This record gives sequence, C-alpha cells and structure tokens, in this order.
Amino acid sequence: MRGIRRESTLACCALALLGLACDTTQPPPIRDSPSVVRREYRPGKLTLAEKADLFERELWERHVAPEGVVLYSIRLRERSERPRHYGNLADAAYWTGCALAAEALRWSVTGDRDALDCAARLVDGLALLQRVTGVPGLLARTIDPEPDEAAIRGDQGVWSRAAPPYDRYWVKGDVSKDQYCGVAFGYATAYDLLPAGDTRDAIRRDLGEIAHFLDRNDLVIRDAHGKATTYAGLEAWIGPVPLGPNALIALAIFSSAAHATGDAAIESRHLRLVRERYPEACAHAKFEAFGKTNHSNDMMSFLSYYTVLRLETEPEVRAPIERGIDGIWEAVSGEHNALFASIHCALRREEPDTLADIRETLRLFPETKRVLPVDNRGRADVPLSAWTNRKGKPKSAVALPINQRPMSSMYWKSDPYELDGDLDAEGDQEYAGVDYLLAYWMARRHGLLEESRP
Repeated sequence: MRGIRRESTLACCALALLGLACDTTQPPPIRDSPSVVRREYRPGKLTLAEKADLFERELWERHVAPEGVVLYSIRLRERSERPRHYGNLADAAYWTGCALAAEALRWSVTGDRDALDCAARLVDGLALLQRVTGVPGLLARTIDPEPDEAAIRGDQGVWSRAAPPYDRYWVKGDVSKDQYCGVAFGYATAYDLLPAGDTRDAIRRDLGEIAHFLDRNDLVIRDAHGKATTYAGLEAWIGPVPLGPNALIALAIFSSAAHATGDAAIESRHLRLVRERYPEACAHAKFEAFGKTNHSNDMMSFLSYYTVLRLETEPEVRAPIERGIDGIWEAVSGEHNALFASIHCALRREEPDTLADIRETLRLFPETKRVLPVDNRGRADVPLSAWTNRKGKPKSAVALPINQRPMSSMYWKSDPYELDGDLDAEGDQEYAGVDYLLAYWMARRHGLLEESRP
C-alpha cells in the first residue's frame, strides 16, 4: 500500500540535529584549471549578460513547448524528429515555476516587454498543468501530446489521459511536493514583481486553487482518485522531530496565496500553520547524517525561504525562520551555489567573499548544457571525503567548481561533491539553462552584480 514517504527517517533527523556526520576539517578549495575541465565546459568569451541572453534564446527556441511548459531535458535528435513528443519528464512543473520566477526577475531589472510576454506564456503552461488533472489545485508533473508506448503501458511512471476537454494530452501524475514548491515560488515571485493585468490575475486564481486544494486535503497531495501521492505530506513535525523543508513549502504556499487572494479561508490556514509551530520547524531545514544529505531539499528550502521571509512580517514568526536560513547557509556556503548565495544575500546580509563567489560561479558556468561524460576519479588534487554520497559512491571532501562537475538539469540542486557522471553520454541530451537564468536575474534584481561589469 502506497503511503506518504518521509524525506528522512527519524533516526537520520535526530542525528542531524545533534550535529553528527559532518566533516570536521575543510581542505583547501579546488582551483579552476583548464587541464581538468572538459573543453566544452571551459569559460568562453561571453559576459555574464551575454550568457544570460544565450540561455534565454535557447530556452525559448528548444525548451518551451507551445503550451508554455518547460521541457528542461531534451534529446536534440528526437526533438527535431518528433516535436510533439515532450518526453518522460518528472519535474516540468517545478522548472516551469523556476523559469517564471526568472522571467519576472528579468522584467523587474530590465523592463523588457519580452520578459512580460514570456512570463504570460509560462503562467499559461502552469494553468494547463492544473486543468489537465480535472481537479482544481492538483498539478500534473508534465504533459505529452505524443508519449512513448512505454509511458502508455505504465513503464515510465504514472501516465494517464488528461481530463476532458484536454484529453488530447497524456499526463504524468504522482506529483510531489517538489513540484508544488517550484510552482509556488514562481507564482509568488511573479505576483509581486509583474504589473497588474491578466497574467497577475491568473496567478492569483491558480495559486488560490492550490492553497484550497491543500487545505481541503489537510496538507496531503492526493491524486484525482483521492490517493496520497508518493511524496505527498507537508507535515512540519514527526513527533518532536522537525521537517524544515515541508514547513517552508507549506508556509510559502499559504502566505503567498493569502497575500495574493485575500481569501479568509486561506489566511485562516496560514495562521493555523503558525500556531502549529511551522515557523519553528523552519529553523531546521538542513539534515545531514554520515556525510549524506539531500541537495534537492536544500533547493526547496532556499526557494521557500525567499518567499516566506518576504511575506512574514511578525518578528516572533520571522525569528526562527531567520535562524533557519542562516543555519542552512552556514552548511552550504562553501558549495559555490550562486542561487543560494544570492537568496541569502538578498534576505539577510551581503558579504564580499560571497559576492565574489556568485560572480565567479556564474563566470565558470558552462556556456552549453549538453550532457557529456565527466570523470574526476583519481585526481590527485581532489581530496576524498571519509564519507560516501547518497549513492554509496566516493565523493570529494570539498565542492568542485561548477564547470568541473557532471552536467545537471538544475545545478543548484545537484551534489557539488560528486566526482563523475554521464560516462556514456554523447552530447545529444541538452538541459535548459533555467538554473543560470534564475541565479543571474536573482543577483541582478538584488544589486549583487554590477550592471556595468561583465
């Protein structure tokens, strides 16, 4: 019987809270060196702004379906031969939400009308990902007009025909809290930055539907048949053990939906979360045990911190949340994560070393997101951790520079200590550059990158 999985066990959480399982010493950082970086991933001649233009152009040329859904991973040959096949994507809703936030941030910096038009298309895509399920507020992971037979047979996850009148599509279900996190982040950011009009009205409507859906189901994501999905629960506590990422996602959804809609029922649930000590759980967003941690949880936490700390104004509510973001930042500050660094600087404090690391990480960010083999095993200059990673494989003791890591669909949620990946890749798979765009425009929005500099 399928239940609600926890992202960590009680024992793991308890160990993390006791401060066990972290490396106690930090070797010197690994330097950027052309001799150990794939030629394709070495820094080119583009300025940071020109790199943003490149990824923006590629996003809309190849990675956004006509419906406005981000196809974050494509096979270039297959995409050209089968343009109406979108692929077996697990996180399209998530990355569409992140792309929406990036476009809203771009609009806030540049005032470019194109950013408004792009944001409107992405909001249309997110609206469709709700409508196809037939349940207001229930998201689909992705859609596909022409899926593979393997998807139709059920060999690629939970696929089904969309609800009428959208039944020309197939829908990937078993949606997770990750998708709700990314979508809520995109909606909340765009609602606050975009001008009044149809796009903002659509965000208000659809964000409200998500909040009402979760409220009706007592913060459990249930499919169209009423069954809890695999990663469904947004409970903040298991007994005395806090689940910080869950608490942050729930608070982000209900605080932003209450802010956008003014709906009394949504605000009532939001206040109930505060009474149920969700803010206190937000003080504990980072779980690590014996060197193993979940970087995807880190990203969900940072995205949600960005929303929650902009909207929660009561000092007693903010205090544990602020402790939480400072604590998780202390844990990840050496990982060359330009998005996390930008969010922490925007919400808390700017530090010269952090600003320099944001710029350097964006400079080193590869100018292509084509997937090619990367293998750092056996390098004398890469110290190994005493622990293995979540896959049971050896890992570096310090974060690798971003252009020395295996390619990722979203660098900011990937493991910066991973030594190798994609060893059989031939360069036909390409990821969208949403990660670069989000970090770049986040930094620009908050004045962390000087416009006059590259």
